[in-house]
Amino acid sequence: MTPLTDVDIKAEDPLLMKIGGFPARSTDGSAGYDVRACTAERVVIEPGCDAVISTGFSIAIPSAEWGCFFIPRSGLGIKNGIIMGNSVGLIDSDYRGICHLSVWNRSDETFIVQPGMRVAQMVFLPVGLPNLNVVESHEGTTGRAAGGLGSTGTI
Repeated sequence: MTPLTDVDIKAEDPLLMKIGGFPARSTDGSAGYDVRACTAERVVIEPGCDAVISTGFSIAIPSAEWGCFFIPRSGLGIKNGIIMGNSVGLIDSDYRGICHLSVWNRSDETFIVQPGMRVAQMVFLPVGLPNLNVVESHEGTTGRAAGGLGSTGTI
């Protein structure tokens, strides 16, 4: 696997620098980069609804062995019910457009995203790219076999 030491990031919206700039890690131990809402106006998200919010930047991941993942900020999720509308947003290595966030309000209260508010985290993770071999049946047996949802017991 190719180590990922550099990712190019480009301001696509002049507003980006006014609302807090590029994603940044909050502490030296942070795995993710905080991502801010790049919007001139506040965004009102009603209960059970979602909104697409621009980050104001694009990135260039140099290797298909890596992906950029946008994940919820735990504080917003726990305290306000604000998470990613698609659970996790994925940016592929060949995408060069503006990154957008699908933000979902799963709470019972209206939530307001303020311009520059930290709304997500951005992490870079290696991705497996195996060859997919089409077979007639799988070799070997397991204790679970084809047991799916709920097959291993209850909570």
